[in-house]
Amino acid sequence: MRRMKRRGKHVAPRPPKRGVSPAAAILALALSMTGGAAFASTISEDISTRITDAPIMAEPAAAEKMPTTDSEDDGTVPVTTTNRELEREEPGNSTPSPADQSSATPPAPAAEPIEIDELEVEAVPDDDFDEDDIPTTGSGKFVVAEGSSEATGDDPLRYTVEVEKELPFDVDQAAEFIDETLADERGWVSEGKQFKRVSDDSYDIRILISTPDTVDELCAPLQTQGEVSCGTAYRATLNAMRWALAVPDYDGDVDNYRRYLILHEVGHLLGKRHVDCPGAGELAPTMVQQTYGVGECEPNPWPAPDAK
Repeated sequence: MRRMKRRGKHVAPRPPKRGVSPAAAILALALSMTGGAAFASTISEDISTRITDAPIMAEPAAAEKMPTTDSEDDGTVPVTTTNRELEREEPGNSTPSPADQSSATPPAPAAEPIEIDELEVEAVPDDDFDEDDIPTTGSGKFVVAEGSSEATGDDPLRYTVEVEKELPFDVDQAAEFIDETLADERGWVSEGKQFKRVSDDSYDIRILISTPDTVDELCAPLQTQGEVSCGTAYRATLNAMRWALAVPDYDGDVDNYRRYLILHEVGHLLGKRHVDCPGAGELAPTMVQQTYGVGECEPNPWPAPDAK
């Protein structure tokens, strides 16, 4: 079992090195010669990881609501579903048309019935976590928060909240926190987005709190390196180490960092891309890669901090 070296709760993760790999350049050229010029431009602009072969999956019920995917890791690669899926996700039987194959929207895993497991460890109060409480590796099996939340509109994006079995987080507390964050007027509802949590197979996206190694598997080929999170393949996969300890720029404000983490990765599933700090002393926009640092900006989780 691989153990990853941790830099500790007071050291921010380092962003991956950027650059265009030969494989990405060849893929971009091939796509540009076969009518996929727009997609080729997207993946070749700032790619830092290789594209791996992946099985084609059927789309979930409301896939048209998520026009693109992205990641906190490098934010530049439209990623298909990886071939390292969770145990309860199986490939769909549908075959996309040629038009679908050339689209910038990645295919997604089929919505399968959710099996609810029990936590294998006792939940720990949120203010008592330290690095030793978070296992590096888990089973890839998740506990699903039961029940549902009140919809924030008539046509909501449906999501599940799930915690990997080996983690010491109370799944119901996590679900309540995520529900409140997504329903807050300062969040994406300020742009007209609507949300509702479910616990069955009617979900559009999944919000997963995962061990670092499981994050790396589910986010591949993005380079999360056991440290950061991603929003891709219709999953917002949140790194448990970050959920527990936050990052130095948030100066111990774990709740607001968690709000940032939720809104940033769900933002990618809504088609949001990374942005830069607008200037010294300004509040950092939600889509700044704040896990790596806010630069001259001030930390801020909210897309619309003045909405309340």
